[in-house]
Amino acid sequence: MATSSLRAKPVGLVLAGGHSRRYGSDKALAVVADNQPNVVLATRRLLPYCQRVLVSANPANRTAIAALLAPLPRTTVLTDAPAFADQGPLSGLYAASTVLAGPTAVVVTAVDYPRLPEPALATLVAHPTSFLQDPQRAHYTLAHLVLDQEQLAHWLANHPRHRLQDFLHSLGCQPIPVATPLVNLNHQGGTQ
Repeated sequence: MATSSLRAKPVGLVLAGGHSRRYGSDKALAVVADNQPNVVLATRRLLPYCQRVLVSANPANRTAIAALLAPLPRTTVLTDAPAFADQGPLSGLYAASTVLAGPTAVVVTAVDYPRLPEPALATLVAHPTSFLQDPQRAHYTLAHLVLDQEQLAHWLANHPRHRLQDFLHSLGCQPIPVATPLVNLNHQGGTQ
């Protein structure tokens, strides 16, 4: 693949640093579909669409994730930056922003979607400044945005409730409807 075509693609970001309290064990490392850990599925899914993929891990799963992803090209594992650690998905976005050179188009997916349909991801990639919404609800951890460290740090410093949906709305992200329900993995053996 030519370098110029890689530059035109967004950066991928896999959110894999949550504590998985409701799930009961680490969702990133769980094997739910295709006999592969969720973090591997999410990363592999993003690679064809992205110039590189950043994976936001936590201190407890970072080593295991790095080992699983070592064979994959253009993949970097990160952990939260101390300034905004443990702020949920926004910590992952901030960690990614620290390694990007200025405002960058980023496609975000969480490890919570081991069966994310390829057409839904392709739709997301094709629509900057968006997040996916199925007939039942919005999926804010499936988003396409321009990520800027200074802008995000300012937003985090000035908003006491660090909710991803609020940040996406502040950027003007719009819902992109998909007809197929998107299954978000929150509990072992079930969804929410």
